[in-house]
Amino acid sequence: MADDLTNFIIDRIRAAGPVTFACFMDWCLYHPVYGYYSSGTARIGKDGDFYTGPCVHPLFGSLVARQLCQMNAILGEETFTILEIGGGRGFLCADILAWIRQHDPACYSRLDYCIAELSPYFCREQRERLTEEVSQG
Repeated sequence: MADDLTNFIIDRIRAAGPVTFACFMDWCLYHPVYGYYSSGTARIGKDGDFYTGPCVHPLFGSLVARQLCQMNAILGEETFTILEIGGGRGFLCADILAWIRQHDPACYSRLDYCIAELSPYFCREQRERLTEEVSQG
């Protein structure tokens, strides 16, 4: 798979010339066939290639949720939209929503949580992980 990505990048550079680092990284991470996040081979978590705070413990999501509730209180009674870019496996969203639902039901009822995710594999995992949250919200 890595050889295929390498060949793809080399072919594109030979055909069109130099590319930006942003373009290179986009191909490496999100190319529909060869990209790390799009290929279905991404392994995130304790036994994966890397892990992030939300993969380890819900504490990080709880702290973010508390701050979001404080921000919501300052902004008033309007719908409060959260946009998470690159939600990965959905742990952060699940932890945030669970904490807000338990500790600030009024904020939870005004919440509009959106995840922008390019990986179809992570979108599927998010739907599975967040089914309970979505059905309760």
